[in-house]
Amino acid sequence: KSKLKNDYNVVILSVKRTYETIYSPSDEFILQENDELKITTSPENLLKIRSETNLVIKNDEKQLGDFDINEKNSKNIEKLYEVLIPAGSMF
Repeated sequence: KSKLKNDYNVVILSVKRTYETIYSPSDEFILQENDELKITTSPENLLKIRSETNLVIKNDEKQLGDFDINEKNSKNIEKLYEVLIPAGSMF
């Protein structure tokens, strides 16, 4: 299982590469630099990813501005995000 799945409870919906898009990649799938991911996760986990990794979250402010992560029910909220694996990353 990937570190994203283990440490941040992320579901990877698709991985876009230069010439292809892989939908619902398996647990054995290896992420590469410059991969663009479509993921679902909780707002709390997204904030952890943003602060603890070098991953780039596309449209970050717009996505995070859509809800208040301090709401009591935020643990039940999941949103769709796009994440970019930057060059040189070994994620």
